[in-house]
Amino acid sequence: MSSRTPVLVALLGGLITASACIAQPAAGDGFAPFWTRFRAAALAGDMNALATLSRLPLKVGFDSDQDHPRAVDRSHFAAFMRTELKCPSENGTVLDGLRAKTRPNGRFDFHDAHRADVGSFSFANGPGGWRLATINYATPADYAARLKGRC
Repeated sequence: MSSRTPVLVALLGGLITASACIAQPAAGDGFAPFWTRFRAAALAGDMNALATLSRLPLKVGFDSDQDHPRAVDRSHFAAFMRTELKCPSENGTVLDGLRAKTRPNGRFDFHDAHRADVGSFSFANGPGGWRLATINYATPADYAARLKGRC
């Protein structure tokens, strides 16, 4: 064993630790406490709180056309979200899906410390903290129905 072996082991250990830290989402990015507030407001049907936790006007679009989103302003937000929460989702309604996601974990698609997707909801972290920024629908038909106030 050479005198370089302990140094190499220490360096390799440091690189492995550093790469593990880089690969994981930022734990202190504030999404967990934001999610708790957002989820509680949705479950309570508190549209004023949801509006405060959203970046208004809210962008609404569908996955294959992200260049032409519609905007939902504050005056239409409550009615839009009431409908949205009642619409069908993978596991019941959108509200049922929010109810099932009690805390951030591996089921959330973190792109980085500035963006997270939960179902069709896309959240952004900016100067004012985390906010619901966009709702992306899988199909143009879902998008068109929501703009008409139905599922």
